[in-house]
Amino acid sequence: MSMMDMNWIEPNWSAQPWVRGLCTTRNGGVSTGSFAGLNLADHVGDELSLVARNRTLLRARFALPAEPH
Repeated sequence: MSMMDMNWIEPNWSAQPWVRGLCTTRNGGVSTGSFAGLNLADHVGDELSLVARNRTLLRARFALPAEPH
């Protein structure tokens, strides 16, 4: 899968214009097995290099200047 296969949910809220949020789904990404897809967690036992690649895909897709929180 590629970053173009990535899905996300954006909140409909009344936050300031410079505040953005989104929730990713598992679609897209490079993790395999029980972590298949866009696993962004580095504390669950997934291969760290795959988690790092998933995070790189996320940052590239949304042109993020730093790691998201």
